[in-house]
Amino acid sequence: INLKKLLFVLPVSSKIGLGHFSRCSVLSSKFPTKLFKTFLLNTEKYKNLQIFKRYFNEYLDVKFKINNKNLNNFFKIHKIIKPDYIIIDSPDINSNFRKKLTKKKILWLEFANGKKNL
Repeated sequence: INLKKLLFVLPVSSKIGLGHFSRCSVLSSKFPTKLFKTFLLNTEKYKNLQIFKRYFNEYLDVKFKINNKNLNNFFKIHKIIKPDYIIIDSPDINSNFRKKLTKKKILWLEFANGKKNL
């Protein structure tokens, strides 16, 4: 069986991101491990905690924001992991990033972060 790969992109640290992490960890736990492999791509500077491993198969602490100057770094990671879908729960995502995802035919689900992103 080929496992489907899900890449969760969110910021989480001791100061921010608890809501992002709560939403994504619940969602991640609903995917059967026999069919899906989940990756957490943390866009905040934070140390790998055991709690991350409880909800995600792999943890990646990239220490950069997903913004225009770091898009190439994100797409390098995407190329290595080759996820089937991306789940984004980050206020850092902008229209330029969305356009590039569309252009590259990458499938994603994004949680709305504020009225401007509905």
